Amino acid sequence: WRNDLPPGQHWFSLRLRGRAPRDATGAWGQLSCGGHTQTRQVKSAGSYLSASDSRLHFGLGDCGQVERVAIRWPDGSHQELGALPADQFLDVDQR
Repeated sequence: WRNDLPPGQHWFSLRLRGRAPRDATGAWGQLSCGGHTQTRQVKSAGSYLSASDSRLHFGLGDCGQVERVAIRWPDGSHQELGALPADQFLDVDQR
């Protein structure tokens, strides 16, 4: 595979870590950037005998500053983060 996209597009990745004894499987992450909102869910598998990356990856295009990240944890609690720079991996522990 070859990536022919022009350089300079932004991204953001979240790794959610739930409180013990639960992990973050089933949590939802919602990201707002440049007037657009994207939502992803933490999943543990994709098909029989497989596993998926548990990080939530967001493609941001030209948007270089994340305005808001909202997280809904599997136990129903919510957490919000304010303005964050793009192009980073961010680990978030459930409060």
